[in-house]
Amino acid sequence: MGDGVSVNRGAEFYPDFHGGHRIVLGRNVRVAPHARLHAAGHDLADTAYAHTGGDIVVEDDVWIGAGVLLLPGVTVGAGSVIGAGSVVTGDIPPGSVAVGVPARVVRQRDPEP
Repeated sequence: MGDGVSVNRGAEFYPDFHGGHRIVLGRNVRVAPHARLHAAGHDLADTAYAHTGGDIVVEDDVWIGAGVLLLPGVTVGAGSVIGAGSVVTGDIPPGSVAVGVPARVVRQRDPEP
């Protein structure tokens, strides 16, 4: 967890203790209430639901909105915003605004002056 990280009430973090997959938060990341980050999961193709997972990396200066779900193996690029209630199933490029289920990029943020 980098400097200046803010985690609001009800946020949940599930690193992958069995597979060693981590949740990494960069500098100045804002995590809104009831966001969930799940670095572990199960293989749907396996009838025994074998354990799977992947690192979640949230780069610097990201805002994760209320009730967002980040799934295993995703990277949220620096300066991005993930809209409330979104489910992030794949990587989000830096400087993006992504919303929806599954989350998709709807626009790029304007760079700082």
